[in-house]
Amino acid sequence: SVHSGSRHDGTAGTGARIIPSGSSSARIIDIARDDVTVEWLEISGASATSGAVVGVYINVTAHDIYINNNVIHNILATGADGTRGVGIECDHSASSPASSSRFILNNFVYAINSTHATDWHPVIGIYVPHPTGAGDVEIYNNTVFDITSLTGAAYGISASLSTTATNNIVLSCDSGDSGYLDTCYYGTANSASDYNLSDDETAWGSNSVKGSDGATAANTIANTSSGSENLHLIANSLALGAGVDL
Repeated sequence: SVHSGSRHDGTAGTGARIIPSGSSSARIIDIARDDVTVEWLEISGASATSGAVVGVYINVTAHDIYINNNVIHNILATGADGTRGVGIECDHSASSPASSSRFILNNFVYAINSTHATDWHPVIGIYVPHPTGAGDVEIYNNTVFDITSLTGAAYGISASLSTTATNNIVLSCDSGDSGYLDTCYYGTANSASDYNLSDDETAWGSNSVKGSDGATAANTIANTSSGSENLHLIANSLALGAGVDL
């Protein structure tokens, strides 16, 4: 965790940071043990020349994990063909403990990108692999923005049936290649998932706000400009009052 006097205000450069430089580990934070909390950090791959392809990674067997109140940004998919760029990845399969208890709460995740012109590089804001495991992953109150790949799929939140996702906002997911899917929410989350927002039609839940309701990045968050992102809600955003108490 971070001392209260060193916590960020939700924007880059305002608090304690982890910013690897040069050629670094493929996972900026790699969690392989139980009972871990990562909170109030800015985690950026902006200075990494290669290798910074996952902001926070949770091992398949780790449980009682809390990823809270972080700003995770500028993760660039690099390396061999097929390497993906991910903001937060919670590895999950049938080998996950029955009471995994993984919580991804109140994070800002943005600028998860690939600029490769030829190789296939998918990018994902928050990723829970699709094989359904025994444990639970809860994804609440996160905002995900600018998930963009030139040559691969682009998913804001990609999750499985073991995931419950509520009160999340996902905006501006784009693949530059028409042969790949770009979608704010991908996969089949738990049926309890609801009260989400997207600027396309994929937000999980019957009470969610979608692009057809008028949701856009510009009328939802404070600053969409590259390098100056501010994912706090603006006045009159459709997200205000549209969530549910948890």
